[in-house]
Amino acid sequence: MLNFFKRIWFWLENSRIFTVPMSIFSWLVAFVFAITNGGDWFYGLLALIGICLGQLATNLFDDYVDYKKLENIFRMLNGIPKNVTSIVWKDTHFYYIIKDGHQLYVRLKSEKRY
Repeated sequence: MLNFFKRIWFWLENSRIFTVPMSIFSWLVAFVFAITNGGDWFYGLLALIGICLGQLATNLFDDYVDYKKLENIFRMLNGIPKNVTSIVWKDTHFYYIIKDGHQLYVRLKSEKRY
């Protein structure tokens, strides 16, 4: 059970949960206005859940896009082909694995790590 909560907390941290209060305060203004004008609290709370999940999903997607852009820049600067399946750092060298059909090639790039 503890492992389950660690997994949940891992994803909440990666989706930058510290940005959720901003969404909650924005929702609170609209919620109070709706309640004072005869709105339904159930739909307000449902909207809160949707807004928070949307905020967290947007943060994860933004980080994924940034990661892909940085990965492409890293490959371009270091001359790594697009068919590389993984990159491994060891001391000041990095190795990359190329999958070509059914064969794997391991290449060493002997440059300093930036």
